[in-house]
Amino acid sequence: ERLDILDIDTGNQEANLFGDLRSLYKIPDNIYDCLILTQVLQYIDDLPSALKECRRILNPSGAMLLTVPALSRLDPKAPEYWRFTPGGLVSLLNPIFGKEKVEVKAYGNVLAGLGFWVGQATEEFSAKELNHSDPMFPVLIAARAIK
Repeated sequence: ERLDILDIDTGNQEANLFGDLRSLYKIPDNIYDCLILTQVLQYIDDLPSALKECRRILNPSGAMLLTVPALSRLDPKAPEYWRFTPGGLVSLLNPIFGKEKVEVKAYGNVLAGLGFWVGQATEEFSAKELNHSDPMFPVLIAARAIK
């Protein structure tokens, strides 16, 4: 029924809510069915506060869907604080959402990671090469946490 885009940058013309994910005092409890955070958490210095706020604003059966980098180039314009492992993400989410309500999955492999780092296009790889997930060399980690 409704879509909100939150940003800390008030210059973002696509956003309709502005605030800091670590302290969303303007947003009431239990309001959202779903939160989607793609490649956001690496920019937040206080992850437990941000994740607690996300849980607070989710409705009682709401879901948070997120991705975080395990491997990525650094962005010199934006300070990044973290790189993640699947186990590290689990250890952040479990105390806040509960072990039984968190699912984490890693994606990627050495070849995909190298291709990403040197700027190769998806079309330069076969589906088999891209779809292979090697737990020793994740590129991206995805999670679903249910309130």
